[in-house]
Amino acid sequence: MGMVLHGVDGFKLSGKLQDGVTTTDIVLTMTQMLRKHGAIGKFVEFYGVGVGELSLPARATIANMSPEYGATMGFFPVDQVSMIEAYLRANKMLWTSMRPHDHVPLKEMKSDWHACLDNEVGFKGYAVPKEQQGKVVKFDFHGRPAEIKHGSVVLAAICSSTNTSNPSVMIGAGLVAKKACELGLEVKPWVKTSLTPGSVVATEYLKHSGLQDYLNQQGFHVAAHGCATCVGNCGDLDGSVSAAITENLMVYSCTYRYRCCCGAVSYCLLNLGDNITTNHISYSGKIPEGTPAAKYLLEYGMEPKNFSSYGGRRGNNEVVMRGAFANMRIVNKLLNGEAGPWTIHVPTGEKLYVYDVAMKWKEMLSVLPNYRVKEYMKKLYKTSVQP
Repeated sequence: MGMVLHGVDGFKLSGKLQDGVTTTDIVLTMTQMLRKHGAIGKFVEFYGVGVGELSLPARATIANMSPEYGATMGFFPVDQVSMIEAYLRANKMLWTSMRPHDHVPLKEMKSDWHACLDNEVGFKGYAVPKEQQGKVVKFDFHGRPAEIKHGSVVLAAICSSTNTSNPSVMIGAGLVAKKACELGLEVKPWVKTSLTPGSVVATEYLKHSGLQDYLNQQGFHVAAHGCATCVGNCGDLDGSVSAAITENLMVYSCTYRYRCCCGAVSYCLLNLGDNITTNHISYSGKIPEGTPAAKYLLEYGMEPKNFSSYGGRRGNNEVVMRGAFANMRIVNKLLNGEAGPWTIHVPTGEKLYVYDVAMKWKEMLSVLPNYRVKEYMKKLYKTSVQP
């Protein structure tokens, strides 16, 4: 019986964290380094004297980020505990001789953002004309004057279960909220806020420490436990805010590259770039009305209020198929940089949902080429047509 042996990359840690550096800071830096190095499909072992300076929650946070740097798994070896070491040696198991690629230092954030406005449409590029970059959009928010501009925050969430079960990071967030309240700072009312801890334990120590009260004052009430906003399960923005963004501002973009299979000329389903994410490929967020998945559920008598999310219906293969490349923020260059789950049916020039185009080509008994991505090296099967 054959077996695939994964390569193992070592990530050496030395020194210790400086005061004020959080687990989130170090894990994003590690992710950036591993993506640049190329850890796709690898086992990444973290080792070195610096490991001893990391707490158990910090190690768990770093290892849990393995999907973000593409590794099959990230792990820390056991510490030098005599009983465990003796066990591993006896069983010949001890080896004696392993959202991130755009992580920007805080001091460089402003200059990086302005560069993004200037860059051409693509990864970290919005191509906003110079004369429009300072544009301010004023609107009415439930009787109150409001305004936003390019880069304004309209959705703020403490949400990733990678971080929200880490005590130091969560308590740190509570202390920031406490300081903000003491300084008289407050979140703008048109910014949608939420807190979704990774476990009930996190909620309890925030309550007992009194920090949840400060988070509540800033609008970060506990909305649920587990992954939510980080995978798109955040609900809709207020209608006035959505209208202001849609009618006046840019959208988020990311890119991905395709290649045709050898010996065949194929129609392109999607023309993206290198930095595709899992959530772009198989979307987990809310199922919007009018999409192929929504139409499918309507056919079976499901009311829109019960559509739920793609992630919530992952057990239904029909919904999962319709959720492929269904992310509203994916940018397809066939549409000249327009964001959304659509593409062009090349033979006719029709603009349709990606799923609908794929089904058209399937009806034509099309072949399936393999696609390879620099930052997501997995085989992605997309339909194409022989000439």
